[in-house]
Amino acid sequence: MPQKAIDDSLKAQMAAPERRLILDALRQHNWRRDAAAKSLGINRTTL
Repeated sequence: MPQKAIDDSLKAQMAAPERRLILDALRQHNWRRDAAAKSLGINRTTL
């Protein structure tokens, strides 16, 4: 497997749990980005 494909695969694997956490927080807070960001301990603009 070429190095770029390995790098891309690793990035995707690292991003998947983060994406799930963000989506779970958004669902939990009825898609209110400010509340979801606060529950995750991050800034709304970062979210």
